[in-house]
Amino acid sequence: MKLSRAATPRRVAATPRAAVDAERTVREMYERINARDVDGALACVDENVVYEDFNFPAPFRGKAAVKKLFEESCEGIPDDLTFVIDASTCGGDAVGLTWHVELMGEAFPNARGLSLIHISEPTRLRRISYAVFCL
Repeated sequence: MKLSRAATPRRVAATPRAAVDAERTVREMYERINARDVDGALACVDENVVYEDFNFPAPFRGKAAVKKLFEESCEGIPDDLTFVIDASTCGGDAVGLTWHVELMGEAFPNARGLSLIHISEPTRLRRISYAVFCL
């Protein structure tokens, strides 16, 4: 007769609080943009943000520049166009995402992207301080 040992519980590393907060902040910004809530999206952005979107020749520097980008973007896209996060990974104050765009609930052809987003230092408000978007 073979005796079996009780299974030893596996230890699962806890996700650091900073990583959880960083991902929550980034997801909140995407949700607000999808709702065309520019002020809500800007609440996730640091005053001194550097926001790079490779569809534009230069980064947007500062919250006022990002506000203008968000306003123009939200006014210029259909109400039923949404950004859908496919996968995310975080470590400390950084979040990496892959995403795609949907129009009327259907994936829009060739509209996939990759983003790298940093959150401001923990001693400050947890806001997006640097973002790179590549479509």
